[in-house]
Formats: sequence, structure tokens, C-alpha cells
Amino acid sequence: MVGRGLVHPAAVLLSVPEGPRAGLAQHELSGDASAAHAGQKAEGQEEMPMSDRKTVAVRAYLIHITHYDPVWFARKEREKPFRLDVGMGMVRALGRAGFNMLIIDLGDGVAYGTAPELERHYSVPMSVLQQLVACARKAGLAVVPKLNFSKSKEPSHDHNYWFRPYNELPDDDAYWTKAFQLIDEIIEGIKPGRHFFVGMDEDFLRTPAEYASAVTALHGGLSKRGLRTVMWNDTPHLSAGMFGCVEKALAAEDEAPSDIVHVVWDYTPLKARTAQRVQDMRSKGLEVWIAPGRRPDDVERWKQLALQTGCTGLVMTTWGPVTERNRRMFLDAIEQIGPIYTRADAVEGERVVGTPGPRALHVSKVEMSPAATMDEPVVAPNTLGEPVEDAPYLLPPNVYVCNWMVLGPMPYVPQDYAGRESQEVIDDDGFVGGVEAGLVAADPGAEAFGVTWQRYVPPAGTRFPQMIDLAGMYGGPDYALAYAAAHVYSEEDLTGCSVYLGSDDYVKVWLNGHLIHTWAERSRAIGQDDDKVEGIALRRGWNKLVVKCVNVKATWGFILRIADEGDRPLVTK
Repeated sequence: MVGRGLVHPAAVLLSVPEGPRAGLAQHELSGDASAAHAGQKAEGQEEMPMSDRKTVAVRAYLIHITHYDPVWFARKEREKPFRLDVGMGMVRALGRAGFNMLIIDLGDGVAYGTAPELERHYSVPMSVLQQLVACARKAGLAVVPKLNFSKSKEPSHDHNYWFRPYNELPDDDAYWTKAFQLIDEIIEGIKPGRHFFVGMDEDFLRTPAEYASAVTALHGGLSKRGLRTVMWNDTPHLSAGMFGCVEKALAAEDEAPSDIVHVVWDYTPLKARTAQRVQDMRSKGLEVWIAPGRRPDDVERWKQLALQTGCTGLVMTTWGPVTERNRRMFLDAIEQIGPIYTRADAVEGERVVGTPGPRALHVSKVEMSPAATMDEPVVAPNTLGEPVEDAPYLLPPNVYVCNWMVLGPMPYVPQDYAGRESQEVIDDDGFVGGVEAGLVAADPGAEAFGVTWQRYVPPAGTRFPQMIDLAGMYGGPDYALAYAAAHVYSEEDLTGCSVYLGSDDYVKVWLNGHLIHTWAERSRAIGQDDDKVEGIALRRGWNKLVVKCVNVKATWGFILRIADEGDRPLVTK
């Protein structure tokens, strides 16, 4: 699972079942492996009674016969076939480490008798898959096949590009007939016990309704075959490029059958909002597995969240071809990180859910009082309205400041600035003659500092116009910056407010001439509410925001909204 600007590091995923339909059938679990590792004591861990420790019921590992993502896609022409001996060595290591499930990402890595047109130079015979499956079962691992049926316009992000030429078909009878023809061949070939993984991450082509309908169609066909549907859930990824995917995953939660297993994947530190998201999914009665990445501290926190909220599984993976060259990488990851997934731990109350991890929400505080009346032309008007009660997880565009005047692009030479990514450029005010805080916006076409002011207008048909897309506006130059100014009208003096924003990459913000926020730790994607500035004051009448946004490479822009003293988003027109 990769894409939307994210590249999978070697990642880990775990799972714990709870309730009448959670977890695995007893015959699918390795009783010996489960018993042997349930009470396993990690190095430095104090002994405690077994009754005081818990582990997840599903401890899964995702292995790849092949895969499609932006990085892997670029290597497809020279991809080598799956190495069975390396895969079997991984499976035996998984059994020793206490895993009890093997998810096998098949794609076009297997040669199908029912679809010889899908065979590639790296496809292996079905017999190779069958030998891997036999090895897994001998090691005590239940087997779950995986095919990805998400859709995207760009092949490099299209996880079902393995399905070509059928991948471009609409979701009609011909599409599903071919899909289930392959599914049936896989079922006949390896006889999975209880689950089938259908992918569905990073679907950029379907509408939310079409996406939920596709998930429902897959679920219906698998249910008839006695199998339970497992799928990725994209909702932790509140970056601008993923808003559509989040919207679709939310639609599937509410509109598709409720017995689908949702695998929440997030290879970043646990955020409070993501922890709450998992809680909300559990409150809907959904079975949730978590795929938390490879950083030990992060995995520990995600595992605690899983135990606290009754999630039924954890899934670990290392995103790479199974080749001799990668053998040591896979085994080291299983041996070093695997025990975090499989050992039994004490459950630490509500601490994980209540507190964000490092590098989560960036909070800064200012002390402000309403400033004096603004004395300059209002050329980018926005008006604050009523607060939004019970705001949804994916915030609507109408709570963002969307009318801006933009001055740029202004190139910079990265070698002229210190920092691993030239971060010190954020503090250079020479681009506008040292008047960043008091920068006065002008009408469109007015020249200033060698460039011209332009109004930012979201492109027609944009479904998420809250993102100020500077890359789209200027053609995406690397190593460039721009200034944006907006005027915000308030009916009354407001104190104790907050500004929320996200940026790609560095950002600096002034309100009524006061510097309120700087962020330049590293390049990043635009995320909903990545940064929060508390203690904001707005005067009655017009207020001015100035944003300096610096691009390192590729995508570039920002989003910004204002919340009232009760932290409720304010509608902005």
C-alpha cells in the first residue's frame, strides 16, 4: 500500500480479535505458537501474571509475491521473480517470532491458468505459491490471499494495474466476472481458511458511492464463497492529496457491510486524532486491525491503542521484492521488530489514546489582544461566520480561508541556506525588502519585488478547494517561495481562538503584523490541522493574515482555518 505522495518504509501491522465475529477461527490459529509467545517476556520486562498481560489475536505479516506502488512500479521492467527459498525462510522466522497469519500479496506475481494474458516475466507458477502456503501452515500461520482492486488514473499509483487490461473496465459484470474468476482460481489453489484481502487503498478514480458499491460487490462475492473481506482503511491520512481517499473510506464504513475487517494503516507516530478515529470505528462495531509501521516506539504506542480499544489485529510488512538481495533485510526486521507485535503486554489504561506521540500535532501558543483598526485596502475578503457544532472528521471546505492574494514565485538557491533541507530560508525576509509582517497586498496584476500579485482561485470542479495549491498555480517550481495575504472579517472582538494549518513545505504566519507561527523542521505534505496556534485574538472588523510558504520539491501549498474559543471550526465565507 503506497502512493498519494507517501512511500512505504518497511512497515509493520498487528491485529487483535474481540467479540463474536472478531479474530480467526480456532483451527486457523497456531495454538502452539500462540501459547508459546503469549507469555513471552521481552528483554528488561518484569515478570507479571499471565492474566495481567494481553496480546492481539491476529499477528499478521504481509509478504509480497509482487506489488504496485510508485517506487516499485518504476522497477517493474527489471523485476525478478519471487524467490521461494527466501520466502520460506521468512515464513519459518515468522513462526518462531510468534506470528499466526501470513497475508500474501499476489497481483500478477502468479501465473493464472484462467488468465494467461496477465502473466509477466516475473510471474511464478501456482505451484510456487502452494509450496509457500504449505510452509506457512506448517509454521502455524493462517493464510490470507490478497489482490488489490482499487483504481487510479495514473498507472504508477494504480494498485490494480496488475489486472490490466481489465483494470480500465468500469465496475460492470465483465469486470467482476473476471475478478472472481481469478479469486476462484486462488481459492481452489490454496484453500484459504477464512479471509480474503481486497486492498482498496488509495483509490483516486471512483466516487465515494462507487467505491462503497465496489467494496459491497467484493464482499458479496466473497461471502458466497465462505470468506470474510479484509480491506485497507485510508482514514488516518488527512493530507490534501488523500482527502478523497479518506472520504471514500468513510463511505465504505457507513455504507458497505459491517462485518468487513478494516486495516488502518499509518506508518507515522500515533496522533490523538487518529487514536480517536480508531475509537470511533470500534464504536461503529467494526473489526479493526492496525498496520503501524516499523519504528519501535511508534509500534509500541499503536499496539497499546489496539489493546485499549479492542482492535483485533496487527499487521507487519517490509515493502520490497522477495529476492536473495533482500533476504537479510526481511529477516532482521522480523527478528528485531516482530516481537513487539507478538509479545503479551500490560494494558496501560487510556494514556495512549489521550496523549499524542512525538511529531504529531505541532502546537504553539501566543499571547494576543485585539489589534488596532487595519488601515489598508481589503483585496482578499473572507468573513467569519457561525461555529460548526460536532464537526466531522474530514472537515468541510467552508471552514477554511480560501480567498487569498498571492505574490510569487520567488526562487531561492538552497546552497545559500543552512539546514539539511535549507530550512534557514524561512527566516530570510529579503525577498520582500524586510517587510514580511507588514506586507500589503495589492490588486491582481500589481507588481512588487519583481513578481506580481495574483488572486488564488481554486480550479473549477475542485472537490477540496480548501487547499491553496501553489504548485498548480505556478507550475510546481522546486526551491521557490511565495507570500499569501488574506483579509478576515469578524463581527466582534474574539480572544482565545486558534489557527489551524498544514503546509507543504515550510510555513511562517503573521496575524495583524504579529508573527504567530513558524514551522521548518523538514519537508512535508499538506495535512489537515498539522499545526495549531493557540491564544489568537481577532479584532472587530478586518484582520490580516500573511503566510510565507516555502517549497523544497514537488507539491507546494497550504491550508488554514480559524477556530473559536471552544475550539469549534468557524465557517468562513
